[in-house]
Amino acid sequence: MVARARGWLRARERVREHFELRVGRPPRMLRPINHVDHVQWYKFFYRDARLPLLADKVLVKDHIRECLGEGWTVPTLWTGTALPDSPSWPVPYILKANHGSGWNIIVTDDKPLDVTKARRQTNRWMKRVYGGWWGEWLYSKISPQLLVEPLLLIDGAIPLDLKMWTFHGKVRNIQLQDHPGHPNRGASNYSADWVRQPFIGKAIPEHPFDHPRPERLEEMVAAAERLGTGFPFMRVDFYLLPDQPLIGELTFYPTSGFSPRLPLEYDDALGALWRMPNGALPWPWRMRRQQRAARTTITSGRLEIAHDHDSPPSGDAQTDPLRAPK
Repeated sequence: MVARARGWLRARERVREHFELRVGRPPRMLRPINHVDHVQWYKFFYRDARLPLLADKVLVKDHIRECLGEGWTVPTLWTGTALPDSPSWPVPYILKANHGSGWNIIVTDDKPLDVTKARRQTNRWMKRVYGGWWGEWLYSKISPQLLVEPLLLIDGAIPLDLKMWTFHGKVRNIQLQDHPGHPNRGASNYSADWVRQPFIGKAIPEHPFDHPRPERLEEMVAAAERLGTGFPFMRVDFYLLPDQPLIGELTFYPTSGFSPRLPLEYDDALGALWRMPNGALPWPWRMRRQQRAARTTITSGRLEIAHDHDSPPSGDAQTDPLRAPK
C-alpha cells in the first residue's frame, strides 16, 4: 500500500511537470476546468472497475458484440501470451499487445515477420506495465496478452481513424486523422452532424481540406453513444472503411491529457461537457446511476439511444464546443 501510494505521488509529480511544459501551467486535477484537466482527474482520481475491461483490446470485443451485435469488431486471428514457433497467419496482419498503446508490429509481404526479433519485443511487452509513468492506472489491471488481427487496407493504405468523443453517452466531437505512419499525417475535427470544428489538437497538424461526410456516420454515432452511455468520457475509435466501419478500441486517456484543443477556449468548452447537469464532477457512483436511467433501443435496424434525461450541462457555450466563450 505504501509503495503504491509513493508510485501514485511520483506519477502525479511527473505529470505536473510535463503538463506545465506542454500546456504552460500546472494541471488543475482537483478542480478541473478544461478538457485536459479532466483527463488528468480521470487518471488519478476516477476508479471504475469497468475501465480496464473496456481498454483491454482482447476482452473489449465481447463487450462490443454484446452492446452492438456482430460485425463491429476487427476479426481476431490469434491470442496468446507467447509467439508460436512458426506463425502462419495470413499476410498482411498486425501483432499487438492488449494492454498498451503503440505496441504493435505490422507484417506484410514486403516486411515479413522476424520471429526472433518479434519474440524478444513481445516478451518485453508481456513484462511491462504500460501507463504507470503518467498515472494511467487502468492498464495495470489488464492481464497482458498478444493478439493478431488482419491489417485493414484500402487500396494498399491503412484507412483513416475516426475517433468519436462521447461525453455522458453523447458524441460531441469527431476527430478524423491519418494513421501514425502516414507521410503527411494530419487531423481535423467535426461535429456529430459533420460540421468542421474550428479547433485542432496540439499534437497533430491540421488537415488543409474538408473530408466528405462518411456514408454511415449516423450508425457510427449511434454505436459510439450506446457504448459511451454511463461514462463521463469515452473515445470510440473506428477504422473508416467503405463497407462496414469497425471499432478498433475504446480509449479513456487520449494523449494522456497533454494535448489541449487550440484555441484554448474550445478546450474549456469541451471540459464543461464532463460535468453533471448540476455542474458536479461525474464520480463513478453518479455515472452508474446515470447508466441505470438510460435505456438503449434498436429502431429500424439502426442503433439509437433513448435517455430518460439528458446529461450534458446547461448553457449554449457548455453544450456546443462550436459556441465556446470568446
